[in-house]
Amino acid sequence: MVSPAFAASFSQLQEAIDDTDSSKGTAIVDEEGRETGRYGYAHNEETNQYGIEAWNSEDGTRNVQLNEDVTRTPEDGGFDKSSSINIGTVHKQQSMNPEDVCATEHTETVVIDLNGNDINGKCDRTTNEGYLQWGTVPFDSVIRVGEGGSLTINDSKAHSEESQDENGDTTSTYVSGKITGGNGKNQTESESENAPFGSGYGGGVYVEKDGKFTLNDGTITENRTPARGGGVFVEKDGTFEMTGGQISDNKGYWGGGVCSDGTFIMTGGTITDNISEWGGGGVASDKKEGIFKVSGTADISENKTIAPIINPYLKYDGYGDGVHNWGEFVETRPATAEQDGEESRTCPHCNKTETRPIPYVAPDVPEIPDIPETPETPETPETPETPETPETPETPETPETPAIPDDSADGDDGNYPPAVTVIEDQEVPLAGLLPVAQLLEELRQYAEAPDAELPEDFKWLDHEFAQAIYWGLQEELVSDTEETPFNPEEIVTVALLREVLVNFVERCMGLDDFIVTLEGEDDEMVMDLGARLDALYAGLETALADKAA
Repeated sequence: MVSPAFAASFSQLQEAIDDTDSSKGTAIVDEEGRETGRYGYAHNEETNQYGIEAWNSEDGTRNVQLNEDVTRTPEDGGFDKSSSINIGTVHKQQSMNPEDVCATEHTETVVIDLNGNDINGKCDRTTNEGYLQWGTVPFDSVIRVGEGGSLTINDSKAHSEESQDENGDTTSTYVSGKITGGNGKNQTESESENAPFGSGYGGGVYVEKDGKFTLNDGTITENRTPARGGGVFVEKDGTFEMTGGQISDNKGYWGGGVCSDGTFIMTGGTITDNISEWGGGGVASDKKEGIFKVSGTADISENKTIAPIINPYLKYDGYGDGVHNWGEFVETRPATAEQDGEESRTCPHCNKTETRPIPYVAPDVPEIPDIPETPETPETPETPETPETPETPETPETPETPAIPDDSADGDDGNYPPAVTVIEDQEVPLAGLLPVAQLLEELRQYAEAPDAELPEDFKWLDHEFAQAIYWGLQEELVSDTEETPFNPEEIVTVALLREVLVNFVERCMGLDDFIVTLEGEDDEMVMDLGARLDALYAGLETALADKAA
């Protein structure tokens, strides 16, 4: 008779992690009846074995070993239960109100040995085959490392298996336990300026500020998020160190494998076959405050971005899509008179190296100068004929003056060149997909609005366009309410642009009868913002001049 598989749940694993005094576990003894110092959880009565074992180290670390898979169940869901495996002080926002945050405290320093087994969130919004029905489990990461928490993932049974194809080529496959089946998370208070409630971050693992996550072995795979970090998301001031293991086959809009606003240091392991929608198929790292270092045997390759967005004001740099940030070529072998030399360059983000030959140096052979020929005696030139007087050329017709394009207020005839605006002393064409915060900055500069003293509790105090956001809210160009919270990263659509421009014309320019018309569907994303603003400004100048007259 085959023994039934253990059915350990998220709640049972959380109990083993938090039961530091072992009061809820059962002491495990050896064959001679002596206590081993380990305690069992998720007992299987038919086999008299435990799906989970846990024990404390002298330094206070809580050690956990999985003997079978751990699976999230409907009973594990909900804000008052373990909808994720939690380490440290974990924060979860429970409503549209950014201040409605639940903080729960858990064991701070934990080491989990997957031991060849999986931690499966069983949460997939695209297919229900083998998964829980969508809605029975909320958005949540598989594992959350909260403030002050430290989690290390090992796998004592991880190994490589080699196989040969029909051509005799050998392929090596990494085999280990997995962290899988995650689908984002419910947002915390500290992210309220970056994302609306309910958007998913960190499908596999979410690391909060002052949290630390280390992956030595094991695979983070087949997780997804409707926002950032399909495999792993790291908050500002959070840390992720990857020395080995694998992150593969995860999906997210920014950072299919990893999205980091904090520190990500990778010295080993592989990030491969992940997919992002907008950028960073392998890794997306915050341009301004993120720290991203790659060294050693780390490999970031074969990832994919479906529709990359390139704009200097976007938050992230993306890596791992086959696009490398190459350094300078450095000579590794000098060329000689007998053979070519070699030089190489390295991408510091994925550690990939590219080489090219240096042509060999042929020895110098002195040339024998040619003996100059005796120049021929030139013939006496004939006396040139007197040229005929040329006819007076006809006066060319005056070319017609080219038509001046109609700079009407809608600006939607498609003939306007991209506008150029100076933001932070850098000229940038306002073309492509742009966030609403940048639109407000452009309008604020046109209105010549001075900088204001921002309140200390201003929600977007650290935002790149904080002055523009504050000005836009004060002038009521945009609003921030409980029903419709303001998101500075929202991409400008035709409907949003129309609403902001109408408010701008009436409230800032004082033109109640100025009509703003825009072509396109309301939900169509604006790709030619600069051209549309140029047309608007031209119309405003005319209207203001008429009003002054």
